[in-house]
Amino acid sequence: MKRTALLCGAALAVSMICACGGTKLLTIAITTAPPSSLPVDGTSKIAATVTNDPSNEGVDWSCTPANLCGTFTPTHTASGATTTYTAPAAASTVTITAASTSRSTVTATATVTIMPIAVSLGTPPPPSMEINQSATIAATVSNDISNSGVDWSCTPANLCGPFTPTHTAS
Repeated sequence: MKRTALLCGAALAVSMICACGGTKLLTIAITTAPPSSLPVDGTSKIAATVTNDPSNEGVDWSCTPANLCGTFTPTHTASGATTTYTAPAAASTVTITAASTSRSTVTATATVTIMPIAVSLGTPPPPSMEINQSATIAATVSNDISNSGVDWSCTPANLCGPFTPTHTAS
């Protein structure tokens, strides 16, 4: 008898939910995704949209690992509004999280690889040179958002010889 009453009660609750059209599930999705990779200190606009949130509280932004995360400006946005993500100053892999402000357990994530600045010699110097001889050399810098170029030096400084110019573009 108790079991029948319990089953009837559960059936009634389910039918009431179904009769009302069901409960709409609160969800979040990253609608403007970051690129899969960014250079160190690079920036990207990101947005997330929360659906079925009757309180319409928006999105809170965070990332991990905390020590190599980067920053968000602002850290809280309205649903669908953008934040600017700035990558950290060191290479890493970061997981960006958009969380519903009204229900922080509802999240969406994106992974970004932060790429280090790299220098490669496109035209290296010869393996040996005679005294007072000159050589043309060139270097290419990758993932440098400031496009700052190359400062030239060598060691030991007292036996090195001069560079003309001491700074060049990538």
